[in-house]
Amino acid sequence: MIKKLLVSFLFAIGLLTTNGLSAQTACTDIVIPDVFTPNGDGINDLLVITCIENYPDNSLTIYNRWGEVMYQAEGYSNNWDGRGEKNKSDVPDGTYAFIFKAKMGGEEKSLTGSITITR
Repeated sequence: MIKKLLVSFLFAIGLLTTNGLSAQTACTDIVIPDVFTPNGDGINDLLVITCIENYPDNSLTIYNRWGEVMYQAEGYSNNWDGRGEKNKSDVPDGTYAFIFKAKMGGEEKSLTGSITITR
């Protein structure tokens, strides 16, 4: 997982060349973190999906363990702060399932997994 995140990060910022200059490359790999900490300290407070700006036609749905929708967005833009959809209060710490859909290469693709919220 660390290697995948590092490779995606390098593609997102560009690769360092031997003369110290940066060769910019396109960010193409969607990377969804498996944990974030929306505790208001300004660090890791939002669910940030790498390269999402290249896939504006997307949707993100977050579910609790009982299958209830906790958060849903069409055109997600890295702005979920861990608050629930219904009452806009913090969802409890824990692990949630997600479905992320985006048009990639002309067809819709889905990524599924889990994300842990720790405050």
